[in-house]
Amino acid sequence: MDSVPYTEQRNTLTMNVDTGSVENIVDLLHECNLQVFNGYENHEGLSDEQFLNKLDRLVTLVREILQNEKGIIVISGCGTSGRIGFLASTFFNQLCIERNLPPKYRYIIAGGNSALVTSVEASEDDPVIGATELKKISESFEHVLFIGITCGVSAPFVGGQLEYCLDNLQKFTPVLIGFNPVSMARRIYVPKWPNGRTFYDIALRMEKTSEAIVLNPIIGPEPISGSSRMKGGTATKIILDTIFYLASTNNSIKTRDVIEEFKTTIDRMKTERMKLATVVQQAGDW
Repeated sequence: MDSVPYTEQRNTLTMNVDTGSVENIVDLLHECNLQVFNGYENHEGLSDEQFLNKLDRLVTLVREILQNEKGIIVISGCGTSGRIGFLASTFFNQLCIERNLPPKYRYIIAGGNSALVTSVEASEDDPVIGATELKKISESFEHVLFIGITCGVSAPFVGGQLEYCLDNLQKFTPVLIGFNPVSMARRIYVPKWPNGRTFYDIALRMEKTSEAIVLNPIIGPEPISGSSRMKGGTATKIILDTIFYLASTNNSIKTRDVIEEFKTTIDRMKTERMKLATVVQQAGDW
């Protein structure tokens, strides 16, 4: 099991989720969500000090871009990750407009806008397309904060973009968001990646580059095994919203306070379990 990335393993908490009552399923999903904050096994989660320090660094970088006329923030991902990037860029661009500022956020999703509502999987495995899309969206800017999201630390589309950033650090600051250790990054050869490179090679290079940031809290396996990211999507949205919200404010709110507020929101699922169970049951009966 150790050789299997955490994001692809079965979660021991939910091994029998299919046989539980509706109330029991809600409780199990809540326990899984707590791993987002507390970490999986002995690894750091979103509430750990080391991870919060990385978030603080990223908040500073986003603030600098927001004040830079020639700077933008690009969020990229495949599937769920790309859709969350779209939501974040749309919401925070609206916030920019409300403050009479130019929209600073851009999104890229593998497969283009049609992938926002349906699966477009072939492009996820193409690092060349990923890099090309990033070049196009950033060509008229001088400073780009690039945030590449791949829950499994595996998507070549994002890997190609990160590699392009690493090759052009005078313009790009690359950030990798994923939920496996770098040692578990995908090592499968991709034909369109020259010289036999894999995502692991790019992730390792990111880790060794002082200008780059690797945000990879270990939140454990999904409650339901498969490529659809449940916990991964939750963690991604919390991370992006925390960074962009704090970067957009000038008050004294601490990163930890925002993360704890999200945890409180998650905990409400536990306290409202009966109401949630009733809704789920009604949906099943319908």
